[in-house]
Amino acid sequence: MDDTPSYISSPEQKPSKKKTIWLVIIILALIASNVMWALFFVKQQGELNTKISILTAKNVKLTNDNKDLQKADSKDDDTTVYREIPELGVKYKVTNQTKDLTYAYNFGFGQSSIGFSSTALVKAANANNNDGTTLCGSSNGAAGIITSYKTGDKVDTAADSTPVEQVKDAKKVGNNYFIITKPQGVCSEDKTIQALDDKAIEAAEAAFASLKAI
Repeated sequence: MDDTPSYISSPEQKPSKKKTIWLVIIILALIASNVMWALFFVKQQGELNTKISILTAKNVKLTNDNKDLQKADSKDDDTTVYREIPELGVKYKVTNQTKDLTYAYNFGFGQSSIGFSSTALVKAANANNNDGTTLCGSSNGAAGIITSYKTGDKVDTAADSTPVEQVKDAKKVGNNYFIITKPQGVCSEDKTIQALDDKAIEAAEAAFASLKAI
């Protein structure tokens, strides 16, 4: 009797054909999904870059336009006329608003200054009062006073005595600083004259804003 063990062979287990097909389909779906997301991301990134480029171009244009406007504002044309104030070494732009201004020079307490008025204001004040020139004239600073300071000069403020270069409203022209001071009161009780005084004060402020060194 043969003692050799006998083996019973079982049929080979082969993967299901349907499972293989579904696996392939899933893999292809995942690949397609990744491709779609990649394309979507690239499209979105492209659109974002386009928007950034457009905004950047607009910003550059606005910056250049602003520079051009600043140049235009600071540049005088051939018709610009200035009136010199040699006592202070400055000049102001003559316009329809400032052409009627008059000024008188004064020196006191170590500082040079000029007082403003206008021909219309003085004329009206004289017609109303024989002393109108004194009360509403430029020597009285009826439309304001511009004072000249050197670097380091102290200016009396409400809080303290401050170096002029630290005063907010001080305007540097050339090597000096200038401050305009409004009149403390009215030069006349007449309402018509007060209206002319207000107009002269506005003109003086415009002249101050346009100051340049001679």
